[in-house]
Amino acid sequence: MIRADWRFLLDCSLSPPKRSKLGSDDRLVNQATSWGAIAGIFYRAILGPTLFTGAFANSHVSPMLPVAIVVVLAGDVTLFIGVFTGRLGWLLRSRVFFVVDVLIAVVLNMWAAKAIPPTTFFQPAQDILWAYAFGTIALWTALRGPRTGAILLTGGAALLLGMAQLNHAKFDLPQYLYRLALLAVAFALPVVFIMMARQTAQLVVKEALRAGRAEERAEMLRTMHDTVLQTLGTIVLRVSENEKPVEKRLQDVRAIALLQQEELRTILAQDDERLRGNLANQLAKLMQEFTARGLRVELVNAELTTDPPDRVVHALVGAIHEALTNVHKHAGVDRAVVRVASSAQEVEVRVRDHGCGFDLNAPTAGYGMAHSIKQRVEAVGGQVQVESKPGQGTRVRLSSRN
Repeated sequence: MIRADWRFLLDCSLSPPKRSKLGSDDRLVNQATSWGAIAGIFYRAILGPTLFTGAFANSHVSPMLPVAIVVVLAGDVTLFIGVFTGRLGWLLRSRVFFVVDVLIAVVLNMWAAKAIPPTTFFQPAQDILWAYAFGTIALWTALRGPRTGAILLTGGAALLLGMAQLNHAKFDLPQYLYRLALLAVAFALPVVFIMMARQTAQLVVKEALRAGRAEERAEMLRTMHDTVLQTLGTIVLRVSENEKPVEKRLQDVRAIALLQQEELRTILAQDDERLRGNLANQLAKLMQEFTARGLRVELVNAELTTDPPDRVVHALVGAIHEALTNVHKHAGVDRAVVRVASSAQEVEVRVRDHGCGFDLNAPTAGYGMAHSIKQRVEAVGGQVQVESKPGQGTRVRLSSRN
């Protein structure tokens, strides 16, 4: 099976120290210009019939020149196939190959100028291999940038003069400028493409940053809801439990505040460990937290046989946290069940309580169900299903593909 792998083209003209300093837009530009390089190789590869016919049709050309053309273009076809399948990409990063490839184009054109009838170089159709030089400049301008392309264009202007000298041709300014203009087009096309790619990349990066900031804000709102607001609500409930002694209520409030303090420290310190770890460990910590709040949670995870990716773990733990908070605040019970099962393809979590339930069709003013639960899970490609009726408890099913 043919496998297109363009990673070899990224930053192929840069040394490793410089490559590490590239910004996101530079990387996108390099990805885009890789297509220009592929087009340059393909252009040279399909020139074979035209160049061979032009050389063979000229009776004064040595038979060895058509043979050389066939060999070189067979190499271009091989290079194109090797690059397209991801096997020969390393050649395009090699400076030695760059020099050899340019020298081949120079030698072929000088050979052709020497082989055609003397003094005919500037006549129409006598520049039988000039199109190959066109493809060479386009290829290496796309790969190594405008500076390299400008050097090759300058060299092409000198090459034209050298070919005319070898052919003993009288200098023809219009023909000279015409052929030089062809090389200028070969240089300009990749340069314009690179400029357009850079503008597009900058727009893409700008939009990605905007979307990232929006996602960070949404995550901040979810975090604030799941931490500070929920804790304040729990404190209000505990303070309002008039049947308990004041000292007991203060102890409960202090314990809740200490837990919240630790969690906020973790968030402010951007402790990535909170986002890592297998799902079973994260759920065990969650159970301890809600036990301290007065909600007994039964965790059933015998069917948790595979661990989902970190981002899925983070989303599920956040959603389960919100679902259990809803049980603690609204269900009117002190017990809930969390059942977790997984396979190689999917992880599923069910949160169930036998509390007062609610009407799914009634408008809800709460932020939690729509944002902290659904948005978290849907952000990682998962689904949320809620079943509830007044007086019959609530079941929340969370699922996500691994």
